[in-house]
Amino acid sequence: MTDQMLEGLTQIIISLKPSERRKLWGRLLRSRALSEDEQDVLLIETRRPEPSRPYAEIRRELAKIGVRSKHKT
Repeated sequence: MTDQMLEGLTQIIISLKPSERRKLWGRLLRSRALSEDEQDVLLIETRRPEPSRPYAEIRRELAKIGVRSKHKT
């Protein structure tokens, strides 16, 4: 999944009602369409009260603490 797709999916999830969000999460997890890293990023991003940050920024912060992603920006 590209960074732009991940950011778009993040915005979609944020815009949903909590019950709709749970249903979508269930479908995404069952479909195995997302890597564990992507699931983690989406979970973190969709639980933030402020606007989401670009995925590349999050990757840089994670890299500083030694967490590497297999996805390129």
